[in-house]
Amino acid sequence: MKNRRLSKPIEKMLPHYDVVVIGSGYGGSITASRLSRAGQKVCLLEKGKEYLTGEFPDTQTEAATNMQFNLNNKRIGSKSALYDFWVDDDINVFKGCGLGGTSLVNANVSIRPEKWVFKEKTFPKILQDESENSQSDLEEGYRLAYQMLKPNPYPENFPPLKKMEAHQKGLLHRAFSVFVVNPYGEIMLQRRALTKYHSPGLWTNTCCSHQRAGEETRDAAHRRMKEEMGIDCPMSAAFEFTYRAEFDNGLVEHEYDHVLIGEYNGVAIPNPEEVEEWAFVSISEIEEGINKHPEKYTEWFKIAFPKVKEYLS
Repeated sequence: MKNRRLSKPIEKMLPHYDVVVIGSGYGGSITASRLSRAGQKVCLLEKGKEYLTGEFPDTQTEAATNMQFNLNNKRIGSKSALYDFWVDDDINVFKGCGLGGTSLVNANVSIRPEKWVFKEKTFPKILQDESENSQSDLEEGYRLAYQMLKPNPYPENFPPLKKMEAHQKGLLHRAFSVFVVNPYGEIMLQRRALTKYHSPGLWTNTCCSHQRAGEETRDAAHRRMKEEMGIDCPMSAAFEFTYRAEFDNGLVEHEYDHVLIGEYNGVAIPNPEEVEEWAFVSISEIEEGINKHPEKYTEWFKIAFPKVKEYLS
C-alpha cells in the first residue's frame, strides 16, 4: 500500500475557511480532525515538510543536515529543517519541524502503560476490558508499535548517569523500592531522615534507592536494605512502574521503579543518616493515613502503595 501525502502546496490554499488551526502536533491535529468531522471547512497550517515512511534521516550525516539552531539573534540551518533547537539564557527547547510537530521526533520512545492506568474511570470500559486481555486488539497495537519504533533501553555500555544529574534534569532512570511485609500483613514503613536532600521527614516504604552500574536489582535491594535498615530478608520481584514527580527544591524524580516484596518479622536497626523512625503498619492504617494526611507521605509511595495492596491481595 503506497503512502499518500496529506499536505498540499500553499498555492492550493482557498481564500476562505471556517476554521484555521495553526500547528499539527497532538493538540492541533486532533482539533482539526474533530472540527472537520463536525462539518467545518478546516485549514491546518504547519511549518516545515511532510515526511513519509522512509524519508526520515537515518544516518548521523543526514541528521546533521536536517538541523536548525535559533541562538538568540542568530539562526543556523534551514528554517524548515526537521530538528529544531532553540537556545536561550532561560531555557533550551528541542522540537520537531514538519507536519506532525514534535511527534515526528519522538522516535524510539515507547513506554507501555501499567495495567492500573486503564482502571481510571476516565477510560472507556471497552479499553479497560482489553487491557486485561492478552489477546486483545490493544495488545496487537502494542506489538505493532514496538515493531515500528524498535525501542531500546539506555545502553548498558554507555556511561552511567549520576544520580543527582538525573534528578536535576528529570531524566528517566532505573530505581527500586522494597516493601517488607510481616506474617500479619503489615508493611514496614520508614520515615526519611530530616537531612535527606528531598522528601525529608516523610513516611515511605521500607527501602528504596538506585542500582549501581552493572548491579542486578535484587543485589542492589539486599545491599541497600542492610545500609538503610540494618537488616536483610528474602525478597522477590513484584512489578515495575514509571512515575515522575517534581519537588520544591527543583529536583525531579523520573524513575522506572522495580518493586520487590520482602518477608521479615523482626526489629530493624536503621541508619540514622537515612531513617528517622520506622514501624510495621497495617494496610488499613496506611490507607487512612494517606487519605487524611497525604502530605506526610512520599510521592512515589502514594503511587506504588495501591499497586502493592493489589499485588498482596
